[in-house]
Amino acid sequence: MQDRVAVTGQVIRSELIAQHEQDIADDRHARQAHALFRCRIERAGGSPVNEKNCYVSPSETEAGLASADRSSLKTIRSLERGLAIWRLLQFAPALTLAELHARSGLAKATLLRILRTLEREGLVWRTLGEEAYSSAPAGTDRRTEAFFNAGERALAQVAVRHLVALQRKVLWPSDLVVRHGHYMRLVETNRSLSHLHLTRDPLGERIDLAASAVGRAYLAFCPAAVRRRLIEYLAAHPGSRGKLGPLDRPALENALDLTRERGYAVRDLRAPNPVWRLGHADDHLDAMAVPILDGARIYGCINLLWLRRLRIREQMIKAHLGDLREAAAAISVDMAAKRKRQAAG
Repeated sequence: MQDRVAVTGQVIRSELIAQHEQDIADDRHARQAHALFRCRIERAGGSPVNEKNCYVSPSETEAGLASADRSSLKTIRSLERGLAIWRLLQFAPALTLAELHARSGLAKATLLRILRTLEREGLVWRTLGEEAYSSAPAGTDRRTEAFFNAGERALAQVAVRHLVALQRKVLWPSDLVVRHGHYMRLVETNRSLSHLHLTRDPLGERIDLAASAVGRAYLAFCPAAVRRRLIEYLAAHPGSRGKLGPLDRPALENALDLTRERGYAVRDLRAPNPVWRLGHADDHLDAMAVPILDGARIYGCINLLWLRRLRIREQMIKAHLGDLREAAAAISVDMAAKRKRQAAG
């Protein structure tokens, strides 16, 4: 794997250096063409022309048009550079700016522009602790941002490198889930990183509070007043649970007591798929989950999933509960640091 990364980095670096040298040669002509193009757009749209931007003189019009053709090549090269950086990030869970500079040969200022663009498009996450960048797992799409609030996006951004590291350590996949109203909501997952053929729920999927491992982990460790309100709602609105049916309140209360005693939750095996929507088939999975706690604050929960037919719940708990708890604790530390940094301005 390391040899593959090294060879890939050398090839991409050679491509990037050649592209960068061409960019430098064409930079002056490209700026002139861009200015001319802006002026044409303003005139075509009937908007007042900002003459300061139109620094290309009439005598330079023909040369400017010729350079516009060259600038189209510059745009393609810029795309190639961005894709090359994105490919570099496919082979490492996270790379710092200095590491990307060493592997690509690009100036740090150029890298920052590329990374900012990739981050805005949802292709790259910037991690907090190391100020490193990682490729977002497949399924992380900027179009999903509209479904998540700022807090959910911040949690997903902080958690992604820990989810990647957890999957590489234990091989089985995990989800990051938060409470949203009276259900749990999937905000990030590393299922796409697993070579195992498991059901892949889309980001934003709604998950039942009472039957899922993540829902039970949340209910067990959230403030008592919040827990009481949520359980009362589920009991009073059986239709809200889809085909899962009415809430078995005594069984849930017993399960939550056991969850608090153990420090982790497991899925209700009577529910073949604790997702929200009607019509979902059995996902054939089992799960355990732990909360992401910061004192009395609960950011969300993460789980560990495996195939139910293997009947390995006890083995999974024994082997990987510690790994799951470590990941949750690391996410909590990074979230606390992020909040502290934001408060400091």
